[in-house]
Amino acid sequence: TYDGASSTTFLPTWNFSRTKTELDANRTQWTLVYTEPDTGGLQVTCQVIEYHDYQAVEWVVWFENHGSANTPILENIQALDAVFGSNSSGDFTLYYNGGTNNSIDDYQPLQTTLGIHANQSFVPYGGRPSDLVLPFFNLAQPDGSGIMLGIGWTGQWEAVFARNSDATVNVQAGMENTH
Repeated sequence: TYDGASSTTFLPTWNFSRTKTELDANRTQWTLVYTEPDTGGLQVTCQVIEYHDYQAVEWVVWFENHGSANTPILENIQALDAVFGSNSSGDFTLYYNGGTNNSIDDYQPLQTTLGIHANQSFVPYGGRPSDLVLPFFNLAQPDGSGIMLGIGWTGQWEAVFARNSDATVNVQAGMENTH
């Protein structure tokens, strides 16, 4: 959210550039840059590495102010906001691990079923990225496929898995409480 508006409304109107760099035979780097059109102040860059020998993608998003004045408020930063779907009906299963709380149950494997209209939120405790829950998830889809996710932010992250319909789960992950 930037100056009270969702990025889905303003990013399509910003200046956009995309570059592609072949890093080696197995990796391609994409750099996506959005720049505020009126002032050129805020620039949002997403650097993506696509792995050709694995079904994997990793990315980093960062923000830079190139203007001479402060930008409006940037908040609710979600490096991931995606919908994952299945061609089969049935429940999604979310696999994850507890983090550390200095107990015998530390790091135990856990799972939860995401039925229709289920909403599961995860946050570590006190800004420690593996306190109570680890930032790694495996979303198993009803058709037998799945998505594995890892959050690389080493501070106070948040991940939300929301099942909105019979065939989709919306996943949001980013920094908790940014403003």
